[in-house]
Parts: sequence; C-alpha cells; structure tokens
Amino acid sequence: MPQKASTSFKKPKGLAKIELTGELDMYSVKNLREELLEFLQGHQADLKVVQVHMAGVSELDSSGIALLAHIQKKANEMGAKLTVHQPNPKIRRLFDLGFIDAMFEVVD
Repeated sequence: MPQKASTSFKKPKGLAKIELTGELDMYSVKNLREELLEFLQGHQADLKVVQVHMAGVSELDSSGIALLAHIQKKANEMGAKLTVHQPNPKIRRLFDLGFIDAMFEVVD
C-alpha cells in the first residue's frame, strides 16, 4: 500500500523547517501545496530560510518537483531562500539525472 505523504513543521526564528515523508505524487501534492503555502504565509514576516527535508520521501514525480518549484517561488517572493535537505539515494539520483539539483540547493 502506498505511503501517504505527510509534513511536519518546525519554526525557529527566521527558519522554516519542513519535513516531507511518503509519496510526493499527483495524488498527494494538491493537499500538501495548500498546507505548505498556508504555513509559509503565516510566517512570512521574519522568514529567511526554508529547509525542505526529504529523507523520508519514498517517491517523487513531476507533481512533487512542481511543488518544490512553487515553494521555492513563494519563498523567494518573501525574501527567503529554499534548500532541499537529505534526499534519499533514489530521489538524489532522480535529481542528478533530471538536472533538478540545478534548480534547488541540495544539501546531503
């Protein structure tokens, strides 16, 4: 059975830490997108860095990549920087093969 995508949020001053788990695909992204944007908009006043932790992401399709790009755009509009942290080896390989790591700062 596919693992449903989920998020958790932590917000030390100036930093939004988002932990994504499960499958980031066309079925899960719509709800996640709304949840993530609501979180970011609620904390935009002092936001400097948005960290997206992906160690628990098991699947990623083009919808998941589009979600990351949208979060990056919103972060940039707020004057913040987005970084992607700890993608598992499968997701990291996808980033490398698709040149997606050129779109995002990836921290292993």
